[in-house]
Amino acid sequence: MVGENGNGDSRPIAVLVGATGAGKTTMAVDLADWLRERGISIEIVGADARQIYRSFSVGTAKPTVSEQEAAPHHMLDVADPNETYNAVRYAEEARRCVDKIFSRRGFPLIVGGSGLYIRALVNGLFRGPGADFDLRRRLEVWSDREGIAALHDRLSECDPVAAAKVHPNDRKRLIRALEVFETTGRPISELHSEERSSGFTQTFYLGIEWSPELHARRIEARVRQMLIGGMREEASSLAMADLTKVQLFEGLGYGDALALHKGEIGMEDCVGRICKLHRRYAKRQRTWFQKIDDVFWLEPAEKNWNILVEAAGEALCAFFLDSKSQQMRRNRRSGAG
Repeated sequence: MVGENGNGDSRPIAVLVGATGAGKTTMAVDLADWLRERGISIEIVGADARQIYRSFSVGTAKPTVSEQEAAPHHMLDVADPNETYNAVRYAEEARRCVDKIFSRRGFPLIVGGSGLYIRALVNGLFRGPGADFDLRRRLEVWSDREGIAALHDRLSECDPVAAAKVHPNDRKRLIRALEVFETTGRPISELHSEERSSGFTQTFYLGIEWSPELHARRIEARVRQMLIGGMREEASSLAMADLTKVQLFEGLGYGDALALHKGEIGMEDCVGRICKLHRRYAKRQRTWFQKIDDVFWLEPAEKNWNILVEAAGEALCAFFLDSKSQQMRRNRRSGAG
C-alpha cells in the first residue's frame, strides 16, 4: 500500500516485490499494458542484484527481448560481471532513471527481488562514516571477552532506538552502530533519519506471494526451462570468458549448468542442485519483504491471473492519479504563497 517515508521526494513511485520465480516480470509487463489502455504510462526499473550484470541473462531470468519491447525497462546490463556493484551505486543510477521517467510524464514501477536495493532507492541509503578498523577490532575483542549481550547493553545506553531494532545476537550490526556513535558522537538512528530525507515520501507496494509448496514447483519448472533454454550454453560461454570465479557463477548454479553441459552430471542432479540454491535465495527474499509494511499482496493461487492484473492495475491507477492531484494542489498553494 502507500508508504510514508518522512521528508523527501513527493513524486509517486510504485514497487512490485516478490521472491525469485514469483512472476514479477510477467505481472509488470501486464500492468504496463493494462495501464497504457487507460492513459497511464509506466516504465519498469529493475531492482535485481543479479540482472544488473551483463552476460548473465538466462540464469538470472532477465526480461526477454519481447518483454522489454512490450514495456520500457531500465537497470538491466549496467555492470560488468567482474566489477563491484553495490546498493549506493544502484540508488544513484536508479534515481536518474526515475527522474527521466517523470520528465517523460510517466510513472516508475520498481520491480525486483533485492530488498537492499529497493530500500536504498525508496528510503535513501545510510552511508555513515567510513570504517574505523582499529575501533571495530577493539569492539570485537571486547565482545569476545564480555559476550554479545554486552554489546547490546552498551548500545542501549547510547542509542536505545537503534538497540530496539537490532537483534541482540546480530554482532555485526551492533558493532557498526557502536562504531558510528564512537566516531561521530551521534546515534546511528539519528543519522539514519537524516539520510531518509533523500528517499521518496509516496510509495505504493505490490507483492506477489505463493505458498511455499507451489513456489517450489514454480522454481523447479523455471530451472528446467532455463537449462533447456540456453543456460548450459551460457555457462560454457562464461567459462570461456574466464568468469567462473565471479560470485554470480556459483551463486546462480552456473557451475552445475556447466557440469551438465560437459556431461559430468545428469539433468535431474543438476536441477536438484540449482533448485536448492534458488529456494534458499527465495527464503532470504521473503524475509526482506515481510519487513515492509502495507503491501498490496497478490496471491495467484487464489485468483485468476487476469483478475489480479486488474486489481493491481486499479490500485496503481488510483494511487498515481491521487498522488498527481495532491501534487497539483501543493503546486497551487505554493504559487498562491
